[in-house]
Amino acid sequence: MIAPQNILGYVKAEPFRPFRLHLASGRTFDVRHPEMIEVLRSSILMFKSTGDTPRRFRTSGKAFR
Repeated sequence: MIAPQNILGYVKAEPFRPFRLHLASGRTFDVRHPEMIEVLRSSILMFKSTGDTPRRFRTSGKAFR
């Protein structure tokens, strides 16, 4: 399990390197750009663009493995 604050280190890395989040539910999210993710105090917001309509996912810190 990883806390959202630890993910912030990957997001702010210079230079940014794409990474993959593996959730406890088995879902994965590829973070290809730092603007695709917003790290909050106890959760993260993931943004995924498919066509013209962006999708938003909210995940609590407890969902990470």
